[in-house]
Amino acid sequence: MSQLLSRVRNLVRTRPIHHFSLRKKVVLSQLPLTLATLLSCLLALAVDPDRLFKDPFFASGVASVAAITVLSWVVPWGGELRDPRWHLVLPALNLFAVMLIGIGTFGVLNGMSLFLAFPVFWLAWSGYFPRTTLAIALVFPLAAIWLQVWHSGRGLTPINLMRPMMIPIVIFALAVTTVLIEAGRMSKDRELGAALDSSRQQAALLDAVLNAVSVGVVVVDRDGNDMLMNELQRQQHRSGIPQDNPDPTEAQMLLFGSDEAGRPLPDPLPADQRPVRRAILGQEFSNQLFWAGETGRQRAFNASARSLRDSQGEHSGSVVIFNDVSDVMDALNTKDAFLSSVSHELRTPLTSIIGYLELVADDPELPAAAAGHLAVATRNSNRLLHLVNDLLTSASVLREIRFTDMDLSETVLASIESARPHAAVAGIELVSELPAMLVALADPLRVAQIADNLISNALKYTCSGGTVTVSLEAGPEQAVLRVRDTGRGMNPDELALLFTRFYRTDSARRAAVPGAGLGLSITRELVAAHHGQIEVASAPGVGSTFTVHLPLRSAELTVPA
Repeated sequence: MSQLLSRVRNLVRTRPIHHFSLRKKVVLSQLPLTLATLLSCLLALAVDPDRLFKDPFFASGVASVAAITVLSWVVPWGGELRDPRWHLVLPALNLFAVMLIGIGTFGVLNGMSLFLAFPVFWLAWSGYFPRTTLAIALVFPLAAIWLQVWHSGRGLTPINLMRPMMIPIVIFALAVTTVLIEAGRMSKDRELGAALDSSRQQAALLDAVLNAVSVGVVVVDRDGNDMLMNELQRQQHRSGIPQDNPDPTEAQMLLFGSDEAGRPLPDPLPADQRPVRRAILGQEFSNQLFWAGETGRQRAFNASARSLRDSQGEHSGSVVIFNDVSDVMDALNTKDAFLSSVSHELRTPLTSIIGYLELVADDPELPAAAAGHLAVATRNSNRLLHLVNDLLTSASVLREIRFTDMDLSETVLASIESARPHAAVAGIELVSELPAMLVALADPLRVAQIADNLISNALKYTCSGGTVTVSLEAGPEQAVLRVRDTGRGMNPDELALLFTRFYRTDSARRAAVPGAGLGLSITRELVAAHHGQIEVASAPGVGSTFTVHLPLRSAELTVPA
């Protein structure tokens, strides 16, 4: 007996019964009645063995329980008998076996009818046929106790039939409770199963979507552990792994920053500037350009991150997107090299053409008609030379910045004075509001280009009678250059594309305002090369105001020795 109890204990303590195979469930469901029957046999030996073991009902009931126990062990429930409902034959047989035991022990061992609870509970917790189970829970106990009264010869009087009624009532009440509990559990199981299926479908869909996009995606928790990563990101991640460290931490990855031209820097990115580390710290950012890999085999990536929040609004992780822009960077470098080469090749013959046109135009005997033609040729040649210079400047902005101490007021004033004749011819008032001196660490040539472009642009789009105001002032750490005009102004759609190369507004094209659409994009690049910022505010019919913020002296800028 002790060995049997030990085996049962070892069997059930490892995991919940609902996780067992059907065969184990059947055996465990039969064991309580088997053990109770063994105990009843021991009690029979102690109380009245001669009478009980010679009683055909008791002997038949005990033999039936033993046979059913053997069946629970040897029949391949859930194997060849795949329908799980087949095992309910056993509790049904147990009902008759217990009825026989109860009849045989009536008057000697009272309460044996309570053994009916074992097969009734088995039927109830199975979850099958709940209404039939409740009917059995009521009918069989009643039949059992009344058969016991009949077998004892006491007579089937109302009083004798009603005296043992508590046993069937209790068994029925317990059966109802078990059926309700099992129905609730099965309902929860169905809900959980549906939720699990839905989760699996969502996970499969998410996996398909992530592997279909052309960017790398990684989701990290607040501690930096990878929660999700698509296949493309796994491939991209390998580009930054050192050859001598196959499983590096984020700080050990070969990641490098980029300069203003987008070229990789020689020193690795500091740990707190790496995209994943920034995301773990809760930072949100867009378009961080960095390079990954060993020198000569580096790939360029653009990283963006957004935070995840829990129900309390606390940072719980981040989604980081990595876009391989190596081909784009190569194309940009190729484009700049092409523009620089073409511009140099075009500028030399253009300069020669313009020189010879001017020589011919100076001939006093030149006919008036020819002079007019030469003026048109000279004007268009100058426009073409201006376009070539813009292209050359655009390609060389980030390669030829030379910082030195300079007087911003002097440089801006020179640009104003250069533009004053054109303003006078156009009937535009050009106002200057400059301090006597404002020293900053900057490139004088590039600052002059910034001022020239902004003033020239303001004059182009201001009608006769308007005003262009150029002001310069010093802040705590920055110089602020502001060019304000009373011209046509721009709408929000035009403002969004204003600094795009070769972009020209619809009003400029309709008014045939000369230009290639490079001036403002070059200006922004020049300002960015000085670690500054440029802003614009404009409204149609009101005018535009361009504001440039230039650092007076930045730790990032040094004067060449």
